[in-house]
Amino acid sequence: GHPHFHVNSPKIRIKRRVEDGETYTEAKAYDNVFYFGQIPTAYLPVYKYDTQKKESLLIGYGVGSSQRFGTFLRTAWNPYALAFVPSSLSDWSSLVTNLEYLNKRGPAGGFEFEYDRDDTGTEGFLETYYVKDKLDRDEVPPRLPITDKHRGRGLWRNRQEVTEELRADTELSYLSDRGFLKEYFEEEFQEGKKQETYLNLRRLKDNRGATLLAKDEINKFQTGFEAWPQVTYHAIGQPLWENRLNMTSESNFGYLNMQIGNELESSNNDVFNRLRSTTGKSFRFDSDNTLSAPFKWWILKANPFVGGRLTGYSKSLENNGPNGDATGRFIGSLGFEGSTQLWRAYALENKLLRINGLRHIITPEVRWIAAPIVTKKPEDLLQYERSDALNDYNT
Repeated sequence: GHPHFHVNSPKIRIKRRVEDGETYTEAKAYDNVFYFGQIPTAYLPVYKYDTQKKESLLIGYGVGSSQRFGTFLRTAWNPYALAFVPSSLSDWSSLVTNLEYLNKRGPAGGFEFEYDRDDTGTEGFLETYYVKDKLDRDEVPPRLPITDKHRGRGLWRNRQEVTEELRADTELSYLSDRGFLKEYFEEEFQEGKKQETYLNLRRLKDNRGATLLAKDEINKFQTGFEAWPQVTYHAIGQPLWENRLNMTSESNFGYLNMQIGNELESSNNDVFNRLRSTTGKSFRFDSDNTLSAPFKWWILKANPFVGGRLTGYSKSLENNGPNGDATGRFIGSLGFEGSTQLWRAYALENKLLRINGLRHIITPEVRWIAAPIVTKKPEDLLQYERSDALNDYNT
């Protein structure tokens, strides 16, 4: 049969070398022309393959057909296999260039760059994709109209370990439109992390920590929380009164906003106006504190607790927006947690499964919490986080 693709290289030079007692072969091919079927599709002046690195220029390809894209050809290339690329790059990074042709949508492509440097404590990845779409509507329901033919994405996620206690996480996510991710990367849309843009500095030591968050929704069709910035301090299980009591506290302060996506305005103006009327830009302070007195009685582990949450806003809701004076709210709560452990051991042996004894454990748990004191209803407050929507409760 005839191959789907082949490479024509009129000149190939092969060289053998010895390093540390091992023999390796290095091959260089010149004036390479790539053919799909009988059609020349690409030209590469020099291609190198080293048996020590075992890197190949063409990583893989796929041919298929779907309702969404029509007949398609997808290829993945490794630029690090090129002769002029420094070999040291592959020690701490990888780069894949994706080139595609989608019959119903047009030529497309992007790259995936991953890196991990132990010497600097840096790791992350950068992904891009671009297509000039030929269709007027997406194929995936709800089949959104395509208002701009130039579509794509850019996603950068980075983690920097500054010290053992200090870490910086950065994400930059750009999407061309609301329907792009679901149309071209549906699995990521359904199961992946939310697309966000932020810088988060975090310092942890023992049971205490502090964070500084700067967050902005650069994709104006998305609805999401913004902070410019927000500072948070928390302490978990801080012992008091010779370990008779534990205090858990989290306090934050920032200048916040809840962006309501602009595409919602055009698709459902009533919902957009109603959501916009519940939020806006303001300074916000929030402090949530819980005092517990854990003890053990017989086989029961008990933990009664009381809590207080104080939240303040530089503006309040008035005339369908953040137009009122400063306001605040207090929530008083109390509750109880209890658990025990029941178990029984069985003298069971099985050499095949490497079992030497078996123990069955049951851990019943109960938790009750109530907030009988709420000084202001959530409909009177600007909404940024879930805690802003709290009302009196008993669960």
